[in-house]
Amino acid sequence: MLNHSPRYMMVEPTNHCNLACPLCPTGSGTLGVTQGFMDLGNYVRLINELSPELETILLWGFGEPLLHPEIFRMIAEAHSRGITTKVSTNGQCFGGREQCEEIVTCGLTQLRVSLDGLSDKTLQVYRRGASFEKIIAGLNYIIEAKRRLKSSNPLILLQFIAMKHNEHEANRIKALADEMGIAWRIKTASIGEVETISNYGKFLPDSGPIRYAVCDCAGGTQHLKPRLARPHVCPYPWLWAHVNWDGTVVPCCKDPHRQHLLGNAFAEGGFRAVWNNTTFVTFRETYLRNPAELVRCRKCDYPFQSTCFPLQSS
Repeated sequence: MLNHSPRYMMVEPTNHCNLACPLCPTGSGTLGVTQGFMDLGNYVRLINELSPELETILLWGFGEPLLHPEIFRMIAEAHSRGITTKVSTNGQCFGGREQCEEIVTCGLTQLRVSLDGLSDKTLQVYRRGASFEKIIAGLNYIIEAKRRLKSSNPLILLQFIAMKHNEHEANRIKALADEMGIAWRIKTASIGEVETISNYGKFLPDSGPIRYAVCDCAGGTQHLKPRLARPHVCPYPWLWAHVNWDGTVVPCCKDPHRQHLLGNAFAEGGFRAVWNNTTFVTFRETYLRNPAELVRCRKCDYPFQSTCFPLQSS
């Protein structure tokens, strides 16, 4: 039993999205859960319950957070309680100058913007339905509002997912971010998203910041092996939780299909009742005994430093 609340939490405002990214369970239509928007009253009760121990809220999940009609109120409620707030967006809901100014004035700490190409042609291979010009216009509005209001927040982070079709543009993305005076981050898809040989070949780059290496195993099968050493114990089950729009709680963002459903933060007893219930305690104990017993942990590179992950047939 833990005598503390989580310091970090991912809270999903909505699992609706306006794009159709092929490796995303929402975008590909494989999520398999009810879609909706988090009720503001439930959200406020959640952060009131966890204050002041809660330090950081990541306001995204398996949807586009800026689609939520009260997203700026959600950010402001957390900010007023001294909680660091971060939002990850596909940049298609920035709107005009007025909405972009609200992104600056609501108290948001960090804005992570996905930009996986320097033109619609490259961008839309993965971000299907996205507009490059819409992202750039919104970023310029936000940067201008920060300058005019003399605000250091939000920190803007341009995130580029390197894939085979766009890796040649990585250096130009860095240059674009530097030119705009914003931060950048480059990463590749995770094991939970790339499960088949065809997807690996299509969506992971040939060079650059690759998370996994392919190795040939007995019987002619191909596996992925994490390239980077991780901590022996993932800290998430003890410091972190993911609350979906409807209050359902899962251990982290690697569980889109709710295969490790731990409870509901909006039910009687609130989140604290979930944090120390039998299901969550058993999950932690199982993880410490053998992470491979947990279906989502088997697909994550955190608990294994040397284990290979099988690539399925296409």
